[in-house]
Amino acid sequence: MAKTDGPKIVYVCQTYEERTVGRSGTHLAVKGTFPCSDAGAAQSRAERALSGGTCVGADAFSVTVDPVTEEAEAPTFIARLGKVPEIDPA
Repeated sequence: MAKTDGPKIVYVCQTYEERTVGRSGTHLAVKGTFPCSDAGAAQSRAERALSGGTCVGADAFSVTVDPVTEEAEAPTFIARLGKVPEIDPA
């Protein structure tokens, strides 16, 4: 039987931009998703992106991924900055 490693924690910074919908509305869309080395790096990248004006909002979060099934658990947010999508409480 092959040895498998345990779950892996992946850190991510995800940025958002506003896009026009029709003539009168806007919605948030993912602008970029960036893997990071740890929680601090994810938060720093989110802070820099927002303060630099390259996005309207940014999330820094981690997800735990099962290396065998590649299934990811729900994200654990480290920071939510600026305009970000609402979290579905489901």
